[in-house]
Amino acid sequence: MQEEGTLSIVRRGVTYQVRYASYRPYDCDYLPYVCPDEDTLVAWLQQWGIQGWALQQARATLQKGSVAVLPVVCSVVQRETAFPLHEAPRRPG
Repeated sequence: MQEEGTLSIVRRGVTYQVRYASYRPYDCDYLPYVCPDEDTLVAWLQQWGIQGWALQQARATLQKGSVAVLPVVCSVVQRETAFPLHEAPRRPG
């Protein structure tokens, strides 16, 4: 099964934080994926099918200090592997 969403990428010091947001309005929040450097980020984005012009634009945007946002279509397994669900804190009972 495929799902559509966006990846938002922001540089945090020397690392890059990638977040996934589903296009489904009531979907859950997912934990971010952290890449230790730009080379790892580029390789990871290529695994997600981001190539060519979109990859160049994302890199240029990040080098300026802005947030890069990329539309993606991925499998549920691919999304679950990279972005686990953010569980709500449990109340002491």
